[in-house]
Amino acid sequence: MGTLIPAGLSLAMGGLLWAAVARAAATPVPVMVLWEGRPQPGRPLAAVVVHDGATVALAYRHSVWGVVVAERLEATQEGWRLVAVEGPTPDIASYYHIARARMTRVGERYRLDVDSPIETATLVVRATAVGDRTLVVGARCLALGRLGRSVTIGRLRGPLARWVGALRRAERLPWSRCPPDMRWVTQVA
Repeated sequence: MGTLIPAGLSLAMGGLLWAAVARAAATPVPVMVLWEGRPQPGRPLAAVVVHDGATVALAYRHSVWGVVVAERLEATQEGWRLVAVEGPTPDIASYYHIARARMTRVGERYRLDVDSPIETATLVVRATAVGDRTLVVGARCLALGRLGRSVTIGRLRGPLARWVGALRRAERLPWSRCPPDMRWVTQVA
């Protein structure tokens, strides 16, 4: 037989539950926001929860070498910080000209670690099919050329309730498993 709960206690527990839900919905959440073209107030193309300190990557087929190169970006409160560039050739050091960067070999790849922060609030990516520019979040890849010719990637904070529609739209984007030659990008060294 079930336990009877007095009506007053039941109402109080229901009120506490709704208060907790309302509080969670009002708590600021850091998101990565995608816009086609320039940022537009109101309705971004999509949003993905990316906490401060998390790393995402922009992978692309380099026009000079024809191989996949990845730029590792750390999420900050204000935007993005370039922390490393990786590729199959040590030539990335001379190509990127990053002051005070350290080159290390990681397995079959070379990693250029950026010691002095290079930060930006937004990233504007020319999403042409030639470079196969791809956003890598965790183990998922998003070919940016499928979203438009130019994609802006930003960081915003706001109540979870504000992002519900954009978070749903993000799940409908053409995310996929990364192509074989880009799968190494999903592994964080």
